Amino acid sequence: MSAVAGAERSGADLLERVLELAQRVRVLLDAEGLTIRRYRALRALSGGPLRVGELARAIEVRGPTAVTLVQRLAEEGFVEREPDPTDQRATVLRLSERGLARLDDAHGRLVEEFDRIARASSRALL
Repeated sequence: MSAVAGAERSGADLLERVLELAQRVRVLLDAEGLTIRRYRALRALSGGPLRVGELARAIEVRGPTAVTLVQRLAEEGFVEREPDPTDQRATVLRLSERGLARLDDAHGRLVEEFDRIARASSRALL
């Protein structure tokens, strides 16, 4: 096998592994009642209040998608809307206690799973 073919194979192997890990993330988040997009939104809001446009940029979605996402998160009690202290015409989004609890649970499950994968990978290399 040439060096080029070996490099291509490594890239293909890495891509396959990334796709497997992405599927694991989706399954774990689904068990928490979240999608990757919803998880990313909760994580973004864990850093502090954001306007909808700021959230959209943070999670790389368009404004209308963010509005729909926020509506659903608010209906489920994960996000609270409140007046922007710097501009009373605008609102900011804040992670609610329920949202923080859901984020903590989901994040903990993901970290546990990835710790397990890392340990298994380390053992395989030995």
